[in-house]
Amino acid sequence: MVAVESYLLLTLVWTSWCVVHSLMICIPVTNYLETQLGIHFRFYRLAYNLIAITTLALPLLLSLCLQQNETVLFGWSGIFVMVRFFLIGIALTLFVSGARQYSMASFLGISQFRSRRSHHLLSSQSAFNVSGISAVTRHPWYLGGIIITRSAPGVFFPSTVVTALIVTGYFLVGTVLEERKLVTYFGDSYRDYQQQVSMLFPVKWSKTLFLKNNKRGE
Repeated sequence: MVAVESYLLLTLVWTSWCVVHSLMICIPVTNYLETQLGIHFRFYRLAYNLIAITTLALPLLLSLCLQQNETVLFGWSGIFVMVRFFLIGIALTLFVSGARQYSMASFLGISQFRSRRSHHLLSSQSAFNVSGISAVTRHPWYLGGIIITRSAPGVFFPSTVVTALIVTGYFLVGTVLEERKLVTYFGDSYRDYQQQVSMLFPVKWSKTLFLKNNKRGE
């Protein structure tokens, strides 16, 4: 049996990680650091990724420790196993498709380091890509992250549920912050894109596809 205080600690640790991680890439912080660091700001993305990965170990280890004394709430079994792998497949498709749209070198910070130039977006280009998966959802990686938190675990413990809820909140907040950043950099062209494509779940894309199929059937 796990004490309530342990879940409060887990919530605090996960929330702290999410808040720090989000603050490190918000526009006021990155603009200030770019002013202060000058040319050395090109190392920031590399440092950011390193800090994010290393500090992630604490909440994950705490969650694993709690699971040693927890009761299983839900386990994928029977027909639900197929549902699980279907969701994992969708998440992986979103991750891979998103990687084709974005610059992985920029995401990792390698592009900034090599070019000796700093930029705040996932691409150093002056325009954003609206083809492929970007025509389905504006944020495939965030959507994939939300789906994978619900499908990757083979079994769900109370700590797994706490983790999934907090990480989902982090993805939603991260999406909103990223939206503000993109509007700041791209202005009306991105606002037009917002009108055409859904932020996360492809509601607008599905509606357009449905209308097209109806017209073909008439």
